[in-house]
Amino acid sequence: MNEVSLENVDLILGWQKGELVAKPFIAKNEEDIPKLIADFTCSINLVRFLHDLEFDGKAGIFVKGCDARSLEMLIKEGKVDRDRLHIIGVPCRGVVDAKKAMRIIEMEGLKSPISVTDEGDFTLTDGNKTVRVKREELLASCCLTCRSPTPQIYDTLIGEPVEGSKDEFKDVEEIESLSLQERWEFWSDTLSRCIRCYACREVCPMCYCKECLVDPTNVVVTPKTTAYEKANRPVWISKASQLQENMIYHLIRAMHLAGRCADCGECERACPMEIPVRLLMRKAEKDLREIEARLAAMG
Repeated sequence: MNEVSLENVDLILGWQKGELVAKPFIAKNEEDIPKLIADFTCSINLVRFLHDLEFDGKAGIFVKGCDARSLEMLIKEGKVDRDRLHIIGVPCRGVVDAKKAMRIIEMEGLKSPISVTDEGDFTLTDGNKTVRVKREELLASCCLTCRSPTPQIYDTLIGEPVEGSKDEFKDVEEIESLSLQERWEFWSDTLSRCIRCYACREVCPMCYCKECLVDPTNVVVTPKTTAYEKANRPVWISKASQLQENMIYHLIRAMHLAGRCADCGECERACPMEIPVRLLMRKAEKDLREIEARLAAMG
């Protein structure tokens, strides 16, 4: 981390060592700098924390390719002041999916603490037993289709650029190839598992609305809100975790994020029910790209 210092910033929002997932960390003095890391355990998108980070002056922030896409969008939407940031770009070869890792750890009977090393493929060991896992079997799903693993926006770049993959939306096409009835059954079965905990929304850097249209529990009330306004505030969907309500929530959220989703995978990482939230977002992105292509062809 020789490229990183507090010389031009007041703090640095980065990662520090964890077991399977690196933990968010704020470096406020030079003694904190050696604690900062940037490796395959740094799955958390730190951009989300900028919404709640209160500080004066200028902040440094670590971003992978996908994180940088969300940061760039927030800058365009006027939610983040670019002049108050020093962006530290981290070219990414992919991050470990902790849920996949836990399934392997449980199946192999490994005991905590677990050490993970990247040697082309991944190696998991507890000191007594070592398990080698193929790279694609342990990477987060968003990493397998990442087109821009090297940040496109940065002030300092740590490491050499990494070439992205050619994303052909094969996962979306598999669903599109199903019959109408099969697609209904797939999404009904998938979204019926949703418990409406809103974890996907809470970790998404692009979900910054103070009041969410499809969350009746997230209502902004100020000292000036009258009793009449409180009593007559519209409720678009109920609090019940039912299939119809779940579908409305996920579809509206997907439409709000269409063209804005950075595909950082935070929604799926946070989902306790392992719902493929990205699949909806990627379907919206694929449709938008096809519409843009048709419009371009029309001149």
